[in-house]
Amino acid sequence: MTTISLCMTCMNRLWQIKQTLHKNIENCKKFGKNIEIILVNFNSKDNLHQWIITNFLREIKDGLLKYYYTKQPDFWHASIAKNTSHFLGSGNILINLDCDNIISLKEIIFINNYFFKYHIKNIHLLHLENKFTDKFGRIVISKDFFRYIGGYNE
Repeated sequence: MTTISLCMTCMNRLWQIKQTLHKNIENCKKFGKNIEIILVNFNSKDNLHQWIITNFLREIKDGLLKYYYTKQPDFWHASIAKNTSHFLGSGNILINLDCDNIISLKEIIFINNYFFKYHIKNIHLLHLENKFTDKFGRIVISKDFFRYIGGYNE
C-alpha cells in the first residue's frame, strides 16, 4: 500500500524536470516501496513526453513513477494541474512538489514520521519551506482532507 504520493505537474519546463526528477526518484527509492511519484504532463511542447518515455520506463513499470500525459489544456492553470496530480495519487499523504523542487530523503522520512509514526492527531496539512533555496511549493496534505476540501480552488 502506498502511503506517500509526490504530486508533480509540468508544462513546458523540461529543462527544470531534467534537473530534479532523477534525484527525486533516487531519494524515493531509498525510502522504499511505500512511495510513488505522480507526474502529469500538461501538453508540454518541449519534448517532455519523449524524454520521460526514453529515460524512465523501468520506474514506470515498477510503479514508482506514475506518468500521465494530456494534450489539453492549451494554457497553464496551476490549480487544475495540481488537482489532477493530487486526485491521481494513491497515497494517504499527498505532497505537492513543483517540478523545480528536489525533496530529500530526510524530508520524506520527516513527513512519514509526522503522519504515521508519531500519529499526530488533527493535523492534516503541513507547509515545508527551504529558506536557503527559496523553494516554498511543498504543501503536504492528507488525502482525506484534500478530498474533503475539494482540492485547490480552480
